[in-house]
Amino acid sequence: MKISAVTAVPFVLPYLHPFHMASGVVTEAAHVLIRIETDEGLSGVAEAMSRSMIYGESQASIVEAVRSWFGPALIGLDP
Repeated sequence: MKISAVTAVPFVLPYLHPFHMASGVVTEAAHVLIRIETDEGLSGVAEAMSRSMIYGESQASIVEAVRSWFGPALIGLDP
């Protein structure tokens, strides 16, 4: 079995109530869904959170990292 595809899908879900913390206010969940598929039809998903005020990453930077670095590095490997 080999990894055949890695995709990153950004999505946004609004919070009913803003989330207040010392570094700022968050009004929505701006995350990225990561999907890994194999050549045998199996797939798995994970979620990456973008909290630029805490982690320094945005949705766009996470998507770009998956598309440019992590995806190509995983294609062809045995999961």
